[in-house]
Amino acid sequence: MRALNGRVALACFALAALTTRDARADEFTKTVENAYPITLPELSRERASVMLDTTFATLAASADSNRRGSIWIEHMRLEAPFYRQSWFVGADYAFFSGLATGDGKSGGLTFLSGNTRVHMRGTWSTFDGLAFGATFAVTLPTAEFRSDAGARVATNATAVAPHAINMLRPIDVGLAALVDARLTLGVVTFQARHGFEYGASPKVVPNSQIATVTTLYIGALVNEQVSVGAEGEQLYLLDEGIPGAQRLSVVARMGVTWDLKSVLLGAYVFSTVGTPLARDADAAYGAMLRVGWTWDVRPLKKFMSGAPGMSRAQE
Repeated sequence: MRALNGRVALACFALAALTTRDARADEFTKTVENAYPITLPELSRERASVMLDTTFATLAASADSNRRGSIWIEHMRLEAPFYRQSWFVGADYAFFSGLATGDGKSGGLTFLSGNTRVHMRGTWSTFDGLAFGATFAVTLPTAEFRSDAGARVATNATAVAPHAINMLRPIDVGLAALVDARLTLGVVTFQARHGFEYGASPKVVPNSQIATVTTLYIGALVNEQVSVGAEGEQLYLLDEGIPGAQRLSVVARMGVTWDLKSVLLGAYVFSTVGTPLARDADAAYGAMLRVGWTWDVRPLKKFMSGAPGMSRAQE
């Protein structure tokens, strides 16, 4: 009898623990879905997504330049889970336009195509607010600039989006290895990313092949749909022969994100900190607007995998 009572008590304890764990998991997932980072990936969202980021920026001319620069970037991203909702595949593409800083002889508005990037990403989440991720990416050489004006515009673009350096300049091929970590405490989320970017035979300044990218993000939930956040991003060039003053580029961003279940909207402002990567520019600042669509692929997977079994059971 005592053995039976002990087994019943143990079963009840296990059931209570699982119920609590599931509830905490639901709460955790809900929280991190709303606290959506600015440029970093979401580490717990088990959904496919399509994102379009539109960036407008102005570059203040340096003392040696007589014309301000401007940049417009369209960055498109597609990502979907393919295995157990923890492994994702995706692709990025960017095209951009702008007026280059300089001596005013580079002509008018220049339109350019960027590179295409494909990646695979894995995520691991716990029920205590911790989440980790790792990404491996390959950049395919679809960009080609034939004029000095195009090279200058590409350099200006890397100044306002250092994390996309290999998407915004001509290279033979690019490789990236990145790791992510996130901690959620109540309504506050901390997230960090660090990784290496390699670009073979870069054709424009910065002509660095190897660089590190570090990003820190902090965000807080305002309500179930709105979160605010700030982000600091650092690009550091590792190649020899680059002057020390030109190795480091820092961009700070802040803004608000609306998570409307299947629609994601964002508005952010940013500014460079210190000297940007762009030639003939002392500073760069602007705004980024985001519109995205997300959908849950689990019902489709369950339908495709469960339909034959269900029909056999009914028969």
